[in-house]
Amino acid sequence: MRFPAGHFHTAEELASEATAAGLDVIEVVGVEGPTGILLESIVDAGEELSQAALTIARAAADRPGVRDMSAHLIAVARVPGGSGD
Repeated sequence: MRFPAGHFHTAEELASEATAAGLDVIEVVGVEGPTGILLESIVDAGEELSQAALTIARAAADRPGVRDMSAHLIAVARVPGGSGD
């Protein structure tokens, strides 16, 4: 099966779209980091390799350019004027 057509955002694009929607962007982070796709292909990765991938994902989560290598991005944002302002 082919992957459905779609658009893979960069962190900057996602932040820009959230801002355009009226949100105050706090940060955009990569979830898996650059090792995520590799780790998914290793069925019997084991605890040591999984922990190494987690360490790399955490280190790369907010680094410009590197975070875009993650398969998933999360934009953390808030509604202006909402509680907590």
